[in-house]
Amino acid sequence: MSPTGKVLYKVGDYGNTVKVVERSRGSLVLRFTKADGGATDKALGHHDQRRAQQQARELSRQLAEVRASESGAPGARDAITVREVFARYAVTVSAHKKGQQPKEDERRRVMWLSFFTAPPAMITGAKRRRRAGDVEEGTETLAFGPNLRALAVTPAHVRLFVSARTVGAIVVEGINLQKKVKPRTVDADIVWLLSVFSWAYNEARLLKSNPLRGTKRPEVTSQLRPMASAARAAKLLEHAHLVHPRFPLQLACVRYLGWRISAICLIDGADIDRKKSKLAPHGQILKRWENDKEGMQEWIPMPKALRDAFDAAGVAFSGPVFPSTKSPKKAWSRWYARELLERTEALAKLDAIEGGDFHPYRRLWATERKGLPRQDVMFGGQWKDPRTVDRYQSHDPETLREVMLFDPDKKQTAAGTGATTGTQQPKKTRRGGRASA
Repeated sequence: MSPTGKVLYKVGDYGNTVKVVERSRGSLVLRFTKADGGATDKALGHHDQRRAQQQARELSRQLAEVRASESGAPGARDAITVREVFARYAVTVSAHKKGQQPKEDERRRVMWLSFFTAPPAMITGAKRRRRAGDVEEGTETLAFGPNLRALAVTPAHVRLFVSARTVGAIVVEGINLQKKVKPRTVDADIVWLLSVFSWAYNEARLLKSNPLRGTKRPEVTSQLRPMASAARAAKLLEHAHLVHPRFPLQLACVRYLGWRISAICLIDGADIDRKKSKLAPHGQILKRWENDKEGMQEWIPMPKALRDAFDAAGVAFSGPVFPSTKSPKKAWSRWYARELLERTEALAKLDAIEGGDFHPYRRLWATERKGLPRQDVMFGGQWKDPRTVDRYQSHDPETLREVMLFDPDKKQTAAGTGATTGTQQPKKTRRGGRASA
């Protein structure tokens, strides 16, 4: 095997050739040539070769569409379709994003294409249609279809999308779209579309104008940031084995790792190092960059409770730790994990937490580590911005008690006598070291 990996599959002609390459530990990537001529790798985050071949054929098709749009006539910027713009964005921008963002981009690309190709029945039934593929919105007639021109897209399309997406009327085969969609989810879908059109006009120069410039997004109320309690987490663990034999282990990962649920679902048996060391007395677990939203990779020490959970589950040394029931070589999705959580909450007779599913436990993990070195908390919990940690860490009864019962008079007395009282810290020298008594 060469240093760059072993080529397992190759598809496409010159300009749209895509290779499936096996790298270290069996990880698969798609290797192709960017618009500037440089080769690049797109991590797939799985080990399924058949699935990788399907993704290679799809990427090759997208590259071919991009090549065709680039070699068009001088008026190509007027005739370029939404499908072609999306394909170019997928290859040029989405493929180079980190963590789960390429997958999220692909989901939104397919969803928006489905919307522009055939508007949902709830729209065509409520709006008057002038001809096949067109929908009348107020005094404006909107075009739809598989070959919809990018310049024909208007802010009215976005307004119709909001109406359909909010009630779960958009259905895409092969993609699990929620029926109850929160406003922030809809807003994120719109932000993606506006970003694509802005890029197509300002950077790629595919459009002679940006038809969505100035589009108003729907107002979103302030976001809830609920935090679960340790007692709630313990009660869920008591009932988790009733919904799936591996769900207790997943809840243990949520409780003691603090990672995003998408990264936890993709843990592989090869990511578990059971050897004990001074820095990792209970073993360690690998946080892979391709599974991380922030693109971070590092071996993380496991706490004893988590190591015990892995030992009790009998995790194999390779393969998904949380294998899908339909395809054991594939990890289950975060949506399936959410379904198991909802079933466990029902068995435990717990009301669902408004404003979150697994994230309230991630906030619990961050809050329990207040007072520890922030850089270590950021790295362990997969954050890059300290401001994000501040948003995740909430007040808790113990620290709130210390704050409210703090006595400034005792502090002044202690300062006058040179002593420290209660929770007050010793004075520091000018260089930051502790002063001698």
